[in-house]
Amino acid sequence: MKNIWNAYKPSIILLGAMVIGGVVGFFWGEGSSVLQPIADLFLNMLYCCVVPLIFWFPDRICSGNGFDWNDY
Repeated sequence: MKNIWNAYKPSIILLGAMVIGGVVGFFWGEGSSVLQPIADLFLNMLYCCVVPLIFWFPDRICSGNGFDWNDY
């Protein structure tokens, strides 16, 4: 069981956060719009991390340096 938890820990936390967010939105209703600026900030920070990776991986793979997962 511990191996399963260690392997899927980020996914389980993400799903748990999604369920908690859905429950809060359902019960809090329109009042949950107060949290919208925090959600927008989180998504913008996420985009700032993900977008460079989208360009970095193909560039790294297509360059003459090659790509080796053992480097990371």
